[in-house]
Amino acid sequence: MLSIIMRLEDSFKEIIIKGDKIEKVKLKKRNFEIKNLENKVILPGFIDSHTHLIHEGLTQIFPDLYNTESIEEALSKVKDFEFKEIPFIIALNFDESKWKEKRLPKKKELDKISRDKIVVFRRICGHLAVTNSRGVKYFSAFGDVDKDTGTMIENIPLRLFSILKIPDDLFLLSLEKGINKAIKEGITCVHEMVGKKGFYYFLKLKEKNKLKIRVRYYAPVELLEELKKLGILRGFGDDFFKFCGIKIFTDGSIGSRKAAISFYYKNEKRKGEMLIKKKKFQRILRECENAGFQLAIHAIGNRAIKNILEWSKKIIKKTELRHRIEHAEMIEPHLAEELKEMGFCLSIQPNFILNWQLEKGLYEERLGKNWIYKMNPLKTLMKIGINMGFGSDCMPLSPLKGLKGAMSHPDLEERLDLKEAISLYTKGSAYLSFDENILGDLKKRMKADIVIISKNKIKKVIIDGKSICL
Repeated sequence: MLSIIMRLEDSFKEIIIKGDKIEKVKLKKRNFEIKNLENKVILPGFIDSHTHLIHEGLTQIFPDLYNTESIEEALSKVKDFEFKEIPFIIALNFDESKWKEKRLPKKKELDKISRDKIVVFRRICGHLAVTNSRGVKYFSAFGDVDKDTGTMIENIPLRLFSILKIPDDLFLLSLEKGINKAIKEGITCVHEMVGKKGFYYFLKLKEKNKLKIRVRYYAPVELLEELKKLGILRGFGDDFFKFCGIKIFTDGSIGSRKAAISFYYKNEKRKGEMLIKKKKFQRILRECENAGFQLAIHAIGNRAIKNILEWSKKIIKKTELRHRIEHAEMIEPHLAEELKEMGFCLSIQPNFILNWQLEKGLYEERLGKNWIYKMNPLKTLMKIGINMGFGSDCMPLSPLKGLKGAMSHPDLEERLDLKEAISLYTKGSAYLSFDENILGDLKKRMKADIVIISKNKIKKVIIDGKSICL
């Protein structure tokens, strides 16, 4: 069978694709530098190092509160939504730091939407949710619920969809929608953090030839023993769907004030919370090392990151498994240097800078003004040389917003230029999933995963040498 040949061209280079690989790259201008994304430019497909595509799809089915500016607007948006036969009402992605009231919604306010159905507003971080009176009764069987306010932190919000028993067909539809959104944003590969059923849903789509995007799967720690018993190895799968490792949580989010920090939250007498004990963390790390599993470790607060470093030293001197710290928003340079020496990598979300790190944003409100200049120290981390990649955590799912965030750091010395930011959203993320030899660059014999951008918009996406309709 003859391989289809495709020729692409921009002002700097010409690329010839043969089949699913890049056949040739001819440079028109050597040492060219991309200053902006106004003119047509061909780039490697973006690799998002931290996604939740099912959740992303659900925001296209249920009300998405991301852009609401007040509690009143959020309540109105949910009231106007047609839920038909669905026995519960979910609204996603609220961010009270962007609301004029600067507070969480209350149980009694959600009661006004419905007293017959469970109503849940889940915060954008996924670590906090508020429910109505009906929900308080239902969710109390699954964990801690503040009966007066309807507030739930960590355990229930993180398992919300499984607790509500959302049907499989709705999950599959959500996943398809999430994948389509990712492609429209120029993403050709994702590092997906999802539960056991998510593994099944991705394989189901693959079976139906509907898995149009490359997926690197990170399983929850609850599946560790099962994966070991089955003899599953890191790298199990193929170029489109591959098992990479295990995901664990060590702390919560800054939005929920559960990120573990070394000082008191502003106007609070608390320092967040470690969600895992030292012995359990070390047991999991040891088991992953023995099984050859990469460990993806959620850690936001500086105390959580320091604990990971200290606890890991007792188990390993240097790992070859590229264990990753997810988010690492409050990483300090001396910790990054030690983690680098131990072989750890970072998965960072530069869109968080635009979301919360600018003046008068969430970070300043929770941590104090000094920290907005210290968080996400991108340039410093690059100088240290620790391996890192960029992702979005679907907040929102948008590499272009991430690039803008990396170039908008409040500390001018920590800003990246466009070329550096693109590199972390392509080569950097490819390295995190052991894909640097096939993905993340425009070189001969690399997979033909390509995005074409013009006037700051995604114009064309090619995956595996095939053009995808946007």
